[in-house]
Amino acid sequence: MKFSRRKMVIVLITVVVLIIVILAIIFGSKSSSKKSDLISVGFYNIGAAQEKAFTEQLTKICVSENQKISFYTFNSETTIKEQIQKKHINLIFAADGYALENSLFFVKDDVDIPYSFTSGMYSSMREAVVTRDGKVRAVPIIFDNFEIDINISQFKMSGLERIATWDDIEKLAKKISSDDYSPISFAGAEPVFLLDFLGALGEAVDGVEAYNKAAQILKNAEGVGVEAAAFDAEKIFNALFIDPDAPLPYSFYYLKQLVDKGLISHSSREFVHQDINSMANYRKTDIFFTTLSVHRTLEDYALSGFSSIYVPSKRTPDQRAFTATTTYAVPLAADEKTNLLVEKLLSPEVQESLCRVTGIAPVLSNSRVPDKQSDDARYWIASTTKPLAGLGHEAAFTSPQLKQLSSFILDKLFF
Repeated sequence: MKFSRRKMVIVLITVVVLIIVILAIIFGSKSSSKKSDLISVGFYNIGAAQEKAFTEQLTKICVSENQKISFYTFNSETTIKEQIQKKHINLIFAADGYALENSLFFVKDDVDIPYSFTSGMYSSMREAVVTRDGKVRAVPIIFDNFEIDINISQFKMSGLERIATWDDIEKLAKKISSDDYSPISFAGAEPVFLLDFLGALGEAVDGVEAYNKAAQILKNAEGVGVEAAAFDAEKIFNALFIDPDAPLPYSFYYLKQLVDKGLISHSSREFVHQDINSMANYRKTDIFFTTLSVHRTLEDYALSGFSSIYVPSKRTPDQRAFTATTTYAVPLAADEKTNLLVEKLLSPEVQESLCRVTGIAPVLSNSRVPDKQSDDARYWIASTTKPLAGLGHEAAFTSPQLKQLSSFILDKLFF
């Protein structure tokens, strides 16, 4: 039987196409295998110091395990889903709040981090472990903490026995203040910090339930996270602090009273963290609100001159939940390699290294810490319940929205 020329051409084309398809499958399989050998880590809403610390420690672990690893920082230019898919992210390190919630949305059903990894944690951090459908989806690794720093020399000269209440803070501030000096300051020009500050004060004065209601108001606010959307900062402010059913009325009122009494510097509305640190270094402020991570960036001589305390409250420790933004490890798929990294990060040795580089605190009860401040923060969190993310971390505001809301709050606070 003879084939026509046309049939011969069709057969040859078919054979060529089949060969191309087979080669594509083979090389695609190899390429996919190579990608699966690589652990791709994504950083979501955590600071540069944390990114540096995690990169260093994870790289060391992967070198010892002959494991390839890459790092990526999420941004707001495209959706998180697109970035996860494009960068083939396996493991996310996310700040508590909206970043953690968004990350959990992409966790596959088969993920179940061994609960044994949490055995060295104190109870409040074990409480912070995220479980869904009976499976462990995310675990805390390290945490920052909101704090109040007080000039030790000024306290000793004040005649006060201790600083344990807001009345004590106010008494100390009055003793230090003068007609041209307001001793209390904070970084009001840092929008996320400002909201965290108000949330920390709100938890202490109005309670954890009130904080949670405030967080829900922010999450449900119209236009949150949408560029050029309708966004009403005044409405949000009133819902948080002014309306009859506002969850945090007393916290804002108390802070406003400190301003009106001349105890809080009006320049606080312009200060960033670096300004506060400079003032502390040169003893130009005696009481300031900050975080553990920022505190650790003070000069050594300044560090020794200030003592850190937690935000005081009349509530008992079991009724408290401190604002202490926690960084979580969130594996997106069940994988022994990523589990190994999480397990290593929860070892006492790596916990100490992470805290030394970041300036924040460990989630393990038995790991060494770089300084007294880190140890104090661990003790405070261990003595209370699961920490709060901080109001500035609860909702995914755009940068313009954050600036608009913080500006409105500062206008009401200082005028």
